Amino acid sequence: MENSVLICGSGGQGVMLIGSILSTSAIASDCNASCMPSYGPEMRGGTANCTVVYSDDEIITPLIERVSAMILLNQPSMDKFFNYRGNENCRRIINSSLVRKTYGVSNVCEVPCNDLAMEIGNPKGINMVALGAYIGAVQCITLDVVAQQMEQHFPGKEKIIKLNKVALQAGYDYVRNTTMARG
Repeated sequence: MENSVLICGSGGQGVMLIGSILSTSAIASDCNASCMPSYGPEMRGGTANCTVVYSDDEIITPLIERVSAMILLNQPSMDKFFNYRGNENCRRIINSSLVRKTYGVSNVCEVPCNDLAMEIGNPKGINMVALGAYIGAVQCITLDVVAQQMEQHFPGKEKIIKLNKVALQAGYDYVRNTTMARG
């Protein structure tokens, strides 16, 4: 099993945090993992993307021509990466709160990450909603392992951990319920 995911957004949306949590979750699930961040010239507000590769086998290189999944958090990321780097079966998690233009292909999960984060009282938790949605769509790592690894990124911050666990679950449930409703 090899999975590769491209996570894209702007600085400040938590793109690198998703990549870090996903890669440590893969390692905690007895996989090999690689996480390769890429920043634009500015930190907050500039472009940011991260490629995570995890596999049961050895990972030869973190450089991937075509990814098996994408998490696209805003319209500029959607415009730049939607058709650029996905393989033929690429699963795309799209933040439909910020992305208005989509490109009619299959394997798209439109998740209103910002709206769900606001509903649960965690407006900064859009990245955790998106990560939960990815886990719900791909089903390669368990949500429990992801939640445990997320806790490791926020030691001693119980309020943030609690809010982020709710956000992870909200994204996961949204995808699972939407997918099941479609058949």
